[in-house]
Amino acid sequence: MEKVHRNAEPLEDAFRAALERFFEFKSFQNPDKIAEGFSHVSKVRLWKSVADRLTDQDPSTPIAADEVRTRLTEIARRRNNIAHTADHDPDGSRRKKRITVRDAEQTIDVLESVVIAILQALGDPAPATDYGVPLSRPAPSALPQPRPTPSAKA
Repeated sequence: MEKVHRNAEPLEDAFRAALERFFEFKSFQNPDKIAEGFSHVSKVRLWKSVADRLTDQDPSTPIAADEVRTRLTEIARRRNNIAHTADHDPDGSRRKKRITVRDAEQTIDVLESVVIAILQALGDPAPATDYGVPLSRPAPSALPQPRPTPSAKA
């Protein structure tokens, strides 16, 4: 099978470069953006499915999709505050907001649980397609055989 090229570049390389340019400056911290990113590869209702998986892990504490989204929004907001404003307390003082080791550990635990639930929600990835290999055809014996037609009796 002959490979398809875009100018002098193989199509696969051109497509990968186009995807990288498309996603290069996108941020996937906000729950809406995370869901949008996964929507390019899955039709799963992400946050509903994630909430269901998290509830399955601990049925005594059911969680709704909005709760997952709210918690991720809070984590992203705190991350942005740390990265962009040196985590100053919003009360106007020049103090930094308080954060404990336990706060950090809880955030890591939440993120780990959500990531595992996302992986479960999305399921196993489809096998990679090797477009350089011709499609295999079933052996003739595996093809459905036509039914014999009843012969007309005279």
